[in-house]
Amino acid sequence: MDGAYVSLFVNEPVQSTAEVVAAALIEQQGWEIEELDEAYPVELGRYPPGHPSRALFEQARLDGVVARFHKWPVGAPDEE
Repeated sequence: MDGAYVSLFVNEPVQSTAEVVAAALIEQQGWEIEELDEAYPVELGRYPPGHPSRALFEQARLDGVVARFHKWPVGAPDEE
């Protein structure tokens, strides 16, 4: 694997607690965390019906945390 990142939705109003929950899930999947790229609160209105992240947001409201893992192989072309 050449690169990877994880997108997470955590249903937790306290950012430091949300980061702990997110890190635990990532590590349970056997991934190492190199750095936190960004973290910020979002509301459902940010994701209109049909937006790919809306279902993740709604699932996190039910389950507490949802993650989408992204990875690409060595030598994969850069997205432009």
